[in-house]
Amino acid sequence: MTFADELRSRRKIKQQEWVKCGEEMRKIKAKYAELREEISAIDVLLNKEEPQIAEDFAKPLPIAIDGENKTEMVRKLIVEGADTGLTPAHLRKLLELGRVAMPTNYLYAILNRAKKAGHIVEREGRYYPADKEKVAS
Repeated sequence: MTFADELRSRRKIKQQEWVKCGEEMRKIKAKYAELREEISAIDVLLNKEEPQIAEDFAKPLPIAIDGENKTEMVRKLIVEGADTGLTPAHLRKLLELGRVAMPTNYLYAILNRAKKAGHIVEREGRYYPADKEKVAS
């Protein structure tokens, strides 16, 4: 076998690998496009849901803000939203509507302390008063 024959053989092998790689790329691009479409569909649903959340919380805060500490405000909001539970995003929105500034990490610190103390429970990313959980069980 000559050197030219060896090069032709190598070229043929590399060309087969290249074709195989191209086929894999097409599959990956198709999967990429499919996932992008699913994400877009979820975004559409989420955008339709977000205005509902805003409407739900457009009413005045169900708690008195004057003289309350932030931990007590969060606790009262969770009690008020006991039927459906509240996510941290919902809590932040409610606090913002009441013009109560609270950094996200502080809100999570309040929620974690309340959870450890047994005042609230978390289920599927939503927070409920602990006594509501006992009644539902």
